[in-house]
Order: sequence, then C-alpha cells, then structure tokens
Amino acid sequence: MGVSEATLRGIDDVIALAAGESKRAAVQSVLKSRMVSSLVIDARTAAGLVS
Repeated sequence: MGVSEATLRGIDDVIALAAGESKRAAVQSVLKSRMVSSLVIDARTAAGLVS
C-alpha cells in the first residue's frame, strides 16, 4: 500500500509499526520527517536507535 507524503501530512494521527534491526534506517528517516505521531517498535530496534 502506498500513501503520498501530502496525504500523510494531512492526517492528524499517523501510527507507524516496525520490527527488526534491518528497519533501523527506515525508522530514523520516518522520525526525521516528523510525519508520524506514534511509533511502535520492538526493544532491540529501539535500543539500536538510541545507541
């Protein structure tokens, strides 16, 4: 499923889900974009983001 950036920016509550260290770069990009209001990730991926 694909959603345009303009559509995402028009939605008040955008929830992103990611699991696995292979998703770390994608999660970092999403966080920098400030397009998501909530992020659900596993502990290992979260630890990799803060280290």
